[in-house]
Amino acid sequence: MKLMRIAALVVIVLVGGYHSYACSCADPSIRQKFRSSGLVFVGTVIDFKDAPQNDKTFLYSVTLHVERQWKGTRQKEIKVLWAWDNPGMCNDLPLIKGEHYLIYTSREDGAYGVYPDCGTNYFAKYHSDEIAKLNGFWFRFGARLFPYPRL
Repeated sequence: MKLMRIAALVVIVLVGGYHSYACSCADPSIRQKFRSSGLVFVGTVIDFKDAPQNDKTFLYSVTLHVERQWKGTRQKEIKVLWAWDNPGMCNDLPLIKGEHYLIYTSREDGAYGVYPDCGTNYFAKYHSDEIAKLNGFWFRFGARLFPYPRL
């Protein structure tokens, strides 16, 4: 009888785990990402070095040359802190010198932080439709003027 219960439990665990997914990330709309970010831009990685020693979340301090900026204080170069990238995770975003990135970020503890896994940051070359939408005056005007419901 005890052996039957153990066998049933093993079967339930194996069958129940069949449909689990290793990765699931929230996918906010472009409007939500734009409104919730303090800085939105497309930039090219110029240089990166290790983050400050006292920072446990971010690995690199990255300097990006700004190609196009839609939100935030206008700058030619922006420094951001880049968090750990776990290869194979959702929205895998490795740090590559010379690569173009579409970045949505806000200030955290006095610096801008970029989260490459399950974040709202992308390779710019794969998101030209999103960049075209950000270039639209009416999209930016509407996103700033009309609030969206917070869930």
